[in-house]
Amino acid sequence: MRKHDVYTRWDYIREEISLDALSREDQARFDLICTNIMRQRERVAKFAHTQCGDMLVWNPDGPLPPLCWCFNDWSEAMLFSRKLSPQQPFFASLSMHANTADWLAKTRFNDLLAKRYLDSMEDIIADKPVLVGGNCQGAPIAESMVQQLAGRRGPMPFLITLEYIGRRSGEWPRLMLFGKQSRFNPFDNGHDPLPYWQERGKHFAWATLSVGHGQYFKEPNIDVLARVVAQMSGRLSRSEPLPQGPFELPALAG
Repeated sequence: MRKHDVYTRWDYIREEISLDALSREDQARFDLICTNIMRQRERVAKFAHTQCGDMLVWNPDGPLPPLCWCFNDWSEAMLFSRKLSPQQPFFASLSMHANTADWLAKTRFNDLLAKRYLDSMEDIIADKPVLVGGNCQGAPIAESMVQQLAGRRGPMPFLITLEYIGRRSGEWPRLMLFGKQSRFNPFDNGHDPLPYWQERGKHFAWATLSVGHGQYFKEPNIDVLARVVAQMSGRLSRSEPLPQGPFELPALAG
């Protein structure tokens, strides 16, 4: 088995979106994955304020632009919800990380799962600026959500990803965060990632945190991430310029 680097790790993600109809067998597999996600959601639903389709929701009536985040585990969503402003509408969804180890299935189903999440909240986010985020295997789903939103009417969405170099090309703005000690840090891979990103869009920014892979939702990193969301949400709500190039992470209070 070959050793994956920050680029080959994501080869299973198509560079073009695919929403083609599934075969009967694949449809049954996709439905089973969605059913398992909903069952897992039900175990923790009491900790959220409400539900929206397959998603858990906190602060649904908050005045800030909605934040839609795709996690690998519902525990990450619950931890993050405690760090966000009560004015921040927060819609949490789940990747297929815990529901299938079949990478070909993820290739076929990622875009359809993203569409399913978007369709469940279409009336809520219509004509609103939206923040969309995702970590690890949730990041490609978030990317697909942004790509699909960018093709609809309304303001251009803003994408935040953790540990994901991005596979899709588009004009949506994006902020990519990486752990300095992570094996998915493209700046520690011997190749300059800027040409790769420039081929896929003009509007991108990046930053690194002093963490390893999978450490974003632990203290104090989760506080930094919550401040990044607050800053980006505020910029979107005020129609201010979004970051471009190296991004300076917000400092924590001393």
